Amino acid sequence: MQARNTLQSEEILTSQSLESNNAAPAGSMANTYGRIGVAHIFDTSAADIDNLRNRFDVIWGSFDPSPWRHADPSALVSRYYILEEDSYEISGRNLAWWEAHKPSWILYACTPSGHLTTEVSYTPGVGFPDVTLDISNPDVIDYQVRSLASYAIAHHYNAVAIDEVLLENVMLGGNPRLGQHLRPGYYACGTWHGRTPVVRYRSRASSLWAADVLNWIRTAHRILAANHLTMIINHPASALTSTEESLIANVDVLQNETGFTDYGKYTQPNHAGLFNATVNWMHYIQREGKGVVTVAKFVQGGALTASQKEYAIASYLIGSEGKSDLVMTLSTYSSQAYYPEYNTRLGAPCGEMTSGGSPHIYMRRYSGGLVVLNSGSYPRSSEVAHLPAHHAYRDIEGREIRNPLSVRSNDAFVMTTSNGCE
Repeated sequence: MQARNTLQSEEILTSQSLESNNAAPAGSMANTYGRIGVAHIFDTSAADIDNLRNRFDVIWGSFDPSPWRHADPSALVSRYYILEEDSYEISGRNLAWWEAHKPSWILYACTPSGHLTTEVSYTPGVGFPDVTLDISNPDVIDYQVRSLASYAIAHHYNAVAIDEVLLENVMLGGNPRLGQHLRPGYYACGTWHGRTPVVRYRSRASSLWAADVLNWIRTAHRILAANHLTMIINHPASALTSTEESLIANVDVLQNETGFTDYGKYTQPNHAGLFNATVNWMHYIQREGKGVVTVAKFVQGGALTASQKEYAIASYLIGSEGKSDLVMTLSTYSSQAYYPEYNTRLGAPCGEMTSGGSPHIYMRRYSGGLVVLNSGSYPRSSEVAHLPAHHAYRDIEGREIRNPLSVRSNDAFVMTTSNGCE
C-alpha cells in the first residue's frame, strides 16, 4: 500500500470547494464494441502492469495508481472507498479521535430487538480499521466525499471505487477491526447524542437504509463529477425498480461482483433466473450510457477450466452492448490472470440474443462468430442448440463443434466463423 496521506485541516475535509482543482476531465469507460473489455481488481506487481500495458480499461480499487497511470493513461484507475466508513488510510482518524471530536457521527449497532448499544457497526467482508459513520447525516456525506476527492486528486487518480453499495442493511456489530466482538443478530441502526440514543433504523428491513444509500450516491456523484472524478460502484444486479434506476442514473460505472456465476453457486437450481436477470440489468445500464464490469468468480482450487472460461466469456458477450468489461478469477483476486481468450475478436454483434430452440439455450450471432449458452442449472441434462447452417465454426477452447450442438447445463461455446451475420 502507498503511504497514508493524513489530511489535517478540518476546513479542507468538510467545506472547502474543490471545483477549482486542475484534475483532468472525468473519463468514461472505453468502448468495447467488437472486443472483450477487461478490468482488473486491486493491484499487482509493477512488472506485471508494465507487461500488460494497454490491456485493461478499468482498475478497481488501486492503492498505488502510479504504475497503472504510467502503463495506460487512458484507463480508469480508481481509489478504493467503503461507503459506510471513514477511511483510516485517508484521514488517519481512529475510534478514539471520533469519540473525542465527533461522537454523534459514529454509527452504532442495535440488538436484534432494536435497542441501541455502544458496539460500533461493522461492514462484513472488509478488513480495514475504519470507523463506520452515520450516512443519513448530510455533514457526514460531505466530509466523506470531499476528503476522498481531495485524496484522489492529490494522488493522481481519475476515478473512485465505492464498495458495499447495497440497498439493504447487511451491517453487523460490534466491530472486530476496532477490538470488539461480533454479536449475533446485531445490525447498524443509530447514533448517540450525548446519552440520548437516536435510532435511525428500527429494524434491519427498514426502507430508510435504501433511501440513505441512494442519497449518499446522488450527493457523492455530484461532488465527484464537479471534481472530474469518475464514480465506479460495486453493486449487484438487481430488479429494475425506480430506486435501482435512480441509483444507476447517479453513477458512471457499476461493477457486479456477483456476476453470472454468483461466486461459483450459479449451478444450483435456485439460480435458474440469474442469467436472464443479469443480462436485462446489463442492457439497461449500457443503454443509459453507463459502463458495467462483470466479475466471473469461481470458488475452486487449481485453474479455471475451459468450460468455466467459456461460460464467463459467453455470458459477458451476450450482455455486452459496447460499454462493459469482464474479470475472470478464482476464489481470490490474487488469482487474476490475463487469459489468451480475452484476445478473441468476434466482430460486431448482428443483433440481440435469441432462443436456440431449447428452453435454456441462448445464442448471439456476431459478424465473426457465434455464442451459444445453456443457462439451465444442474442436474438438468444437456440441451440441443441448432446452429445457423452453412458455417464452419471453431471453438476458442478447441472443443469439437457439431450441428446440432449438445450443450451441458451451465456451459457455453464461444466460436469463431466467417460472415456470421449471413
